[in-house]
Amino acid sequence: MTQGQEPRPPAPRRWRRILLAAVAACVAVPALLVLGLAAWLSWRPVDVTPLARLAVARMLPHGTRGRPAIRLELGQMSIGWDWLHRGLAAPLELAAGDLRLRRPDGSVAAGVGTLRLVVAGGPLLHGRLVTPELMVSGARVALRRDRDGTIGLDTGLPPTHGGGAALPFDPRMLERVAVRDVAVTLHDVPTGQAWQADGINADLHAVRHAARFGLVGQAGVTLAGPGVRASLRADGQADGTTGLVWHFATTPVTPSALAPLVPGLAHADLPVWLDGTIRLAADRDGLMARPVSAALRVQAGAGRIVTGAKGLVRVAAAQADLAAAFTPAAAGGALPGGARIRLDSLAASLLPSDRPAGTPADTVTLGAHGVLDIARLDGPGPIDASVDAAIPNLDFATLASYWPAGAMKGARAWVTRNITRGAAHDLHVAIGLGSPAGWGAITMRSMTGGVSGSDLDLHWLRPIPPIQGVNAVLTFEGPDALSIAFSDGTQSMERADRHVGATGIGHLAVGDGHMRITGLLGKDQVGDITTTLRGNLRDVLALLGEPRLHLLSRHPVAFERPSGNARVLLHLVLPLDDKVSVAQIHLNGHADLDHLHLGNVVQGRALDDGRVALDATTEGLTMHGTALLGGMQSVLTYAMDFRGTPDVRTTETAQVRVHVTPESAVRAGFDVGQRFRGSAELDVDYDRFPDGTGQVGLKLDLADAALTIPVWSKQQGQAAAASARLGLDDGRLVSVEAIHATGPDLLIDGRATMGRDGGRTLIMRGFRVGRSRGDATVGVSPRPADPLHVAVHASVLDLSPLLAPTPAPVSAPKAARKGAYHLPEAASGRVHGPPGRSWLIDADVHTLFYARDSALTGVHAHLEDNGVRLTRMRFSMAGPSPASATLTPERDGRHLWASVQDLGLMLRTLGVTTKFQGGRTVMQGVFDDAQPSAPFAGVLTIDPIMVSEVPQAVRLANNASLYGWVQSAPAPGFAIQHVSLPFTFRDGVLAVHDGVASNASLGVTVQGPVDLDRGKLDLKGTIVPAFAVNTIPGHMPGVGRLMSPEKGGGLLAATFVVSGALDSPALRVNPFSLFLPGVMRRLVE
Repeated sequence: MTQGQEPRPPAPRRWRRILLAAVAACVAVPALLVLGLAAWLSWRPVDVTPLARLAVARMLPHGTRGRPAIRLELGQMSIGWDWLHRGLAAPLELAAGDLRLRRPDGSVAAGVGTLRLVVAGGPLLHGRLVTPELMVSGARVALRRDRDGTIGLDTGLPPTHGGGAALPFDPRMLERVAVRDVAVTLHDVPTGQAWQADGINADLHAVRHAARFGLVGQAGVTLAGPGVRASLRADGQADGTTGLVWHFATTPVTPSALAPLVPGLAHADLPVWLDGTIRLAADRDGLMARPVSAALRVQAGAGRIVTGAKGLVRVAAAQADLAAAFTPAAAGGALPGGARIRLDSLAASLLPSDRPAGTPADTVTLGAHGVLDIARLDGPGPIDASVDAAIPNLDFATLASYWPAGAMKGARAWVTRNITRGAAHDLHVAIGLGSPAGWGAITMRSMTGGVSGSDLDLHWLRPIPPIQGVNAVLTFEGPDALSIAFSDGTQSMERADRHVGATGIGHLAVGDGHMRITGLLGKDQVGDITTTLRGNLRDVLALLGEPRLHLLSRHPVAFERPSGNARVLLHLVLPLDDKVSVAQIHLNGHADLDHLHLGNVVQGRALDDGRVALDATTEGLTMHGTALLGGMQSVLTYAMDFRGTPDVRTTETAQVRVHVTPESAVRAGFDVGQRFRGSAELDVDYDRFPDGTGQVGLKLDLADAALTIPVWSKQQGQAAAASARLGLDDGRLVSVEAIHATGPDLLIDGRATMGRDGGRTLIMRGFRVGRSRGDATVGVSPRPADPLHVAVHASVLDLSPLLAPTPAPVSAPKAARKGAYHLPEAASGRVHGPPGRSWLIDADVHTLFYARDSALTGVHAHLEDNGVRLTRMRFSMAGPSPASATLTPERDGRHLWASVQDLGLMLRTLGVTTKFQGGRTVMQGVFDDAQPSAPFAGVLTIDPIMVSEVPQAVRLANNASLYGWVQSAPAPGFAIQHVSLPFTFRDGVLAVHDGVASNASLGVTVQGPVDLDRGKLDLKGTIVPAFAVNTIPGHMPGVGRLMSPEKGGGLLAATFVVSGALDSPALRVNPFSLFLPGVMRRLVE
C-alpha cells in the first residue's frame, strides 16, 4: 500500500472459517488422543513409568534445598483398561515392578518385586477405593519401633506423628488377595534387636452368600528373632451357607523370648504352642463376617512362670482348652463388640519352685476352669472373670514351692510359714475378678476355696510350739481372710519357768477347734481362735503362762504344783505379730477341772480332789467349786485380776469355806483324839493387792463343836468363834493381826509382828482362858540356831489341866513296873534323837495353879533350853513357902543350887505328905555334861525339921539317953536337927552316899540306890543312939573308921535295911547289932 492510500478491510467469511478451524482442532485433537489412548489401553497395558516417577517425586516430602529426603525408585509401571471388551465399567488394572524406597543414605527401606492392583473405576470417580484384587510378591519391608512404642517404616528419618488421610477403603469388595514371598524386618530401637517375619504367604478368596462377605484360603508366616523361630499356619473355608471356619496352629514358641516386643510375656518362660478354630459370620446383609466363636487348645512344655517379684511356678507340662463366644459391636463392623471366654479345662503338672531346673522331683497336678466376660473389646467396659483351681494331693512342707508368691500372698505367707508338716488334700481356690471400666480398674472381688490336711503341725502363735498331728480344713474366705477348722491334735508346751512346779515338756489333747485369720493383705494379721483342750491342769496353766500370751506370765498363780484333769474351751483373739500388747489380746476360756490338786493354798495346806469350774479372760480369772483343803471338805471361789489399771483394788481374791469334822481333821494331820466332837466352819478370805502385799482373813465358827483341850473346853451348842488376819508381802507372811477368840471363859485378843529378817512375835494382851488371866508374847527367830522366846505375865495362870494325869487309852501298854516314876528325858539325862529347837521362857505369875485347888504364888522364872537339856535357870516363888533355884553353866558342868525355906509347908501344900514341919532345905550339885547322860552329883541338906508319926522304936532309941529324953518333942513329933544326903543321879537311878540325919540324941546313916524307873529301892544304914556322944569315937584319928565304919555313924548302932517297891517298902531292923561296937557290926549285916 502506497502512501496516502487507505487499507482494504478483510472479508468476513475468511475470518469465520479460520475461527471454526481452530475450534475444531482444539476439540478433535484431545478427543482423538483420548480415543487413541483408550483404544491403546484396551488393546494392551500402557507403560506409564515416566509419568508415575514424576508423580511419585512430587508426592514425596522434600528435604533441604529442594532435594527429597527419601526417594521411591520405580522400575516399571503399567496401566490397563479393557473397556472395549468389558465395557466402560471395566476395572482399572495397575501393575508395577521393582519398587524400592530408599533412605537418604541410599539404603533400601522397602522393596516390592511385583505388585498388581485391580481398582474399580466407577467407585473411584465417586471418591471410593474399591480393590477387588490385590497381589504382592517378593516384597521386603523394614520397620522400626521407636521408644514410644510407635511402629513405622524404617526410613532413617526422625519419626513423624500423624499423616494424611487415607483413601476410603471398603474391604467387602475384595475378591482375592495373594501374597507371596513377603518378609518384614522390625528394628526394635529400645532393645537394639532385630525381628523378622519371613515366608509370609497368603492366598485368600472372597466368599459371598446373600450379600454376606468373608475370606477363605490359606496363610502362613514364620517369626524369627533372638532365641525365637516359630511358624503360624492358617486355613479357612466356608461353613455351609452361614459362615466361615478358620483353623490355625503354631509351632512351639517361648513367650518370654517375645518380651522385647510384648513385655507382659516376660513371665512365661516355657514353650507354648497353639491349635485353634475361629468361626465367622455376618449378622445381616452387606456386613463383613466377624468372629462369633472360637476354640483354642494351648499346650506347654517344661519351664516356669513368674507370678510376681518373688513368685515362681515350675511347670513340667500343661494343657488348656478354651472356648470363646463373641457378641456383635453396637455399631456393627468386622470386629466383635464383646466376648465370653471359657477355660473349659486346665491340667498342669507342677514341680517344686525351689529346686533348680532339671532336678528330679515329684509333681503335683493342677486342674482349673473359669469364665471371662468382656463387655467391650474396642474400649473400656465392664469385665467379669472367675476361675476355679484345684490340686488333689500335696505335701504341706512343700506347699510354698508350688504356691506362687504373688497369688493370695497374705494367705500364702501365713499358711506356708505356720503349717510346716502334713498332707494336703483337695486344695481348691475360686477367685472372682471384675472391673467397671476396662483392664486398668480390675480388682479381686471374691476369693473362696480351701484345703483339707491331715497329720499337720500347725503353728497358731509363734514361738509357742505347734499343734501336732492335727487334722484340719482350711477355707479361704476372700483374699483377706482364712479360716481353719481342726481336730484331733496335740499341743505341747514348756513347763519350766511357768510356775507349775514341774519341768520338761507337757502335752494337751486338742479337740474340735476353729481359727480365723483376717488382714492377710495387710502388714499385720489378726487371729480368732476357738479350741478345746484336754489334759492335766498343770499343762493348761503352763500354756497360759507362755510369755507370748501376756497372761499368767505377767500374773502367775500363787499355788504350787497344780494338777488335775482339765477340759478347756478356749477363745482367743489377738494380732499375729511378734510384739503384742495386753490391750490387743482378747481371751475367753472355760475349764472344768476334776481331781484338782493345788499346793500351798493356805499356809502350806494343799487343796485336793477338787471339782472346779474355771473361767479366764484377758482381764481376769475366776474359779469356783468344791475340794478338800488340808484334807477337809471345802467350798471355794477364786478370782484373779489381770488389768493392772489404777482402779484395781485387788489382783487376787479367794474365799474358802471349810467344813471341819473329827474325821477331816485327822485327814488334815491333826490328832484330835476325843477332844473334838461335832463340826466347825472355817472361812478363809484371801486378797492380794497391786503392790504385792496381801492379807488372809480366818474365821472359825465353833458353835456346833464340842472341844476339850488341856486349858479350855466347851460343850456343843455353846457359841464360840476365833478369827485372825494374816498380812502377806510377795507371798511371805509379815504379820498376823486381829487375833480374836471368844467363847465360854475364853477371850483372846492378839497380834503377831514379822520382822524384815523373818523373825516373828506373837503378842496377846489381856488373854482369858479358863481361870488364866494375863499377857503373853512368843518370839520366833528366823535363824534356827536362835531360841524360841516365850514371855508370860499373868495374874493367874492355870496349869492344872496340863499337870493332871491323863487316863491312858485302851490300847496303851501297861507300865513296866508298879510304882515306877516316869521322869522327863531332860531330868533323867537320857536323850534320844536329834536336838530340838532351843527355847527361852520368862514368866512372872502372881498365882500359878498346879492343881485344881492348889497354887504357887509370886512365881518368877527364867528358863533356857538348848534343845537337848535345860542349860540355865533362875526361879523363885513366894508361896506356899519361899523358894528359889539357879542353874548356871560352868566349865565342869551345870551347877544347880536350890533352896526351900519351909520344906514341910511345901510338901503339905503340894499334897506330898503332912508328916514334916519346917525344914530349911538346900540342894546343890553339878551336872556332868561331858558324859552323854549328864549325871548329877550333889548334896541335899535340911536344917531343923519336925517329923510326925515316927516308929516307936525310933522314939525309944531317941529317949535312951538322958539328953534325948529331956530334949524330945512331945509325942508324936520327932525333931531332926540336920540332914545331909550326898547323892548321884544317873540313868534314872538315885544313889545315896553316906547320908546322915541326926539330932543331939539320935542319928541315922543311910546309903544305897533308888531306881526310879523300876520303882525299887535298896537302902541300908544304922540307927545311932546318944548321937552327940556316940559319934565321938568315929572322929578319933587313925582308929575312927574302926570305931564307926559308917561315915557320921557311932560306936554303937543298930543296922537296918529298907528295900522293895517305892510305894510299899519293907523295913528290917537288927537290934542285936547294937551290942557289936564299931566294925564288928559288919559281922551281922
